[in-house]
Amino acid sequence: MADCKDAIDLSINESRCGERLDTALLEVLESAARSDEELGQWFSEQAVTRSKLSRWISQGFVLNEQGGEVKAGQRIKRAVTLRLLPPVEAGPELEPDPSVKLNIVYEDGAVLVLNKQAGLVVHPGAGNANGTLVNGLLAYLGKELEGSGGESRPGLVHRLDKDTSGLMVVAKTPRSYQRLVEQFVDRSISRTYLALVGRDPKGTNTINNPIGRDPNNRVKMACDVPGAKESITVWKIDTALKHGLLLRIKLQTGRTHQIRVHLRLRGAPVVGDPVYGLDESVVPSLRSRARAFGRQALHAAELSFIHPESGERVDFVAPMPPDMAELVEEFNS
Repeated sequence: MADCKDAIDLSINESRCGERLDTALLEVLESAARSDEELGQWFSEQAVTRSKLSRWISQGFVLNEQGGEVKAGQRIKRAVTLRLLPPVEAGPELEPDPSVKLNIVYEDGAVLVLNKQAGLVVHPGAGNANGTLVNGLLAYLGKELEGSGGESRPGLVHRLDKDTSGLMVVAKTPRSYQRLVEQFVDRSISRTYLALVGRDPKGTNTINNPIGRDPNNRVKMACDVPGAKESITVWKIDTALKHGLLLRIKLQTGRTHQIRVHLRLRGAPVVGDPVYGLDESVVPSLRSRARAFGRQALHAAELSFIHPESGERVDFVAPMPPDMAELVEEFNS
């Protein structure tokens, strides 16, 4: 999830009336970064300057209270709250990689929808400088992606974990990028996942526990930790199996590892999850099979959003990959 960098709401008070918007916004952002560890880390990594902030403003990544664009040089006339939708930038220069397979479901001039295979890393990072989805997109789309999102994650408005399969939308233009990011912010985009679990999650069908970085293990996420952010997952039973359940899950927020962490909290981790899984949730006869699967049995099956150009809602469906479908069958035999 986390998907794109979270929107940042910044309030500029009346004492700054008469200042340039970009100058005032940078100082407010700097102040917020000093009091928020995660925001401070992002601010430092992106080396935010007034010129960079001004470029983001010109690209439409700063919106006023009505959702409209603003201008870097305009003067502050009253107290105002602005929303920053920052692209993630920095990192080494990206290289196109035509060997990366793209399973394209739909494409037009504004967006590309694909069905990501399990095992494919979405964007370059530590240990994955090449061979990612982004490298494949650059080989396929080339200059079409210029200016659409951040320099290190062009076109990406959300992502899937390496070993989660399923549907993703890629923005091909700056305009579509901005409009899709706004849909993640206002939650008008809809994502439905299928998850195999070994037992019924405890409690209600809505899991509403904030998620943040685990202070004891920085590669993991955890619920209700310092700095945790609102995280809402809604689940229902898609298919009752002989030895477990296939769940249909909708995300109302998009935190990193959200489904995996929330189901672990409920005592029903995703089968095969090497980070948050528990053998005890799987019947003994299937535990070795779940471990051998080697990844979380999680698939982004449905994606629905408002097309950034036509304004019409579009819907996409991707069947489970064969290996996960086979595993589900084994849990039902």
